[in-house]
Amino acid sequence: MLSVHTSPLHQPGTGDAGGMNVYMVELSRALAEQGAEVDLFTRCRGEGAPPLVELAPGVRVRHLHAGPRRALPKEAMPDLVVPFSLALLKEERRYDLVHSHYWLSGQAGRIASVGWRIPLVHTAHTLARVKNAALAEGDTPEPELRVRGEHQVVGSADRLIANTADEAEALRSLYGAEGARTEVVRPGVDLRTFHPGDGRAAARARLGLPADAFVPLYAGRIQPLKGPDVLVRAVAELLREAPELRRRLLVPVVGGHSGATERGSAWRLAEELGVTGVLRSCPPVPQERLADWYRAADVLVVPSRSESFGLVA
Repeated sequence: MLSVHTSPLHQPGTGDAGGMNVYMVELSRALAEQGAEVDLFTRCRGEGAPPLVELAPGVRVRHLHAGPRRALPKEAMPDLVVPFSLALLKEERRYDLVHSHYWLSGQAGRIASVGWRIPLVHTAHTLARVKNAALAEGDTPEPELRVRGEHQVVGSADRLIANTADEAEALRSLYGAEGARTEVVRPGVDLRTFHPGDGRAAARARLGLPADAFVPLYAGRIQPLKGPDVLVRAVAELLREAPELRRRLLVPVVGGHSGATERGSAWRLAEELGVTGVLRSCPPVPQERLADWYRAADVLVVPSRSESFGLVA
C-alpha cells in the first residue's frame, strides 16, 4: 500500500491525517488477519522514524527517503512523486499487488505497477472535481494539476475501489471510469472499539461532561471542507429557536486544525454569533477515547461540504 503525503502512524485529526489513515491501518490489519502480508510505504519526514515499523502482525510501515526529511505542505508533494517512486522500485521484496491511496500515491502506484508488472488498485478517498463543486466560501479550489493526475490514475488502475455508490458515480461521470473496473466496497466498523460500552452516563463521567448537558458532537479536522462554519451557524440558530438550551448546551469540537487561518475564521464566526461559550475545543484523541466521545453525545454532527465515505458517521 502507498501513502505518499501522510503516514499511517500519524494521529488522525492532526495535520493531513484523517479518515484515510484510519482506513489504511484497519484495512491492512484485516487483510493480515486473513493471511496477507502488507507493507505500507510512506515518505520519511524525519521525526526519528525508523526505516521499518511493525504496526501489527503481518503489517509493516516502511519509510522511504524522498525529498527533505521534514514535514511539507501537501502542495509540495507532486514534486516528490518521482523520487518516491524511484525509492520504491529499489525495494528487493516482490509484491503481488500495489494499492494506492489518494491521487499522489496513485501517481506513484502507476510507476510501481509498470516497474513491478503487477496490478494497481486505487482508492481515491477524495476527488478534486467533487471538492471544487462544493467549495466553502473563501476556500482554495483544488488545482488543475490534481484534476489531470486523477484522470491519469483512473485511466491506469486495474481496479478502482469506491466507498459508496455516489463515489462510484462521481468516478464514472466526472472522470470517465469504466464500470467494469470500479467496485463499491463499503467501509466497515471495528466493533472491538466502537460499541455501546457501559453507556452514556459513564462515558460522560470519564470525559468530565455534565450529566444533564445536551451534547451535539463534532469529530474531525477543522478545515473549510469539513464545514465548521456550518456547525457554528447551526448552533447559533438552535439557540435562537430554543434560548433555554443555552444553560446546558455543550458542543465538543474534537479534532485538530488544518492551518491557523481556519482556526481563526471558525472561532471568529462563533464570537460574532455569540456562541463561543457553548463550544469546547478538544484535541484529537486515539480511537478508544473517540469511542467514549461518541457514547457521550446526544447527536453526531457531520457538516462537511463533501465526504467520500463519511467515516465519522
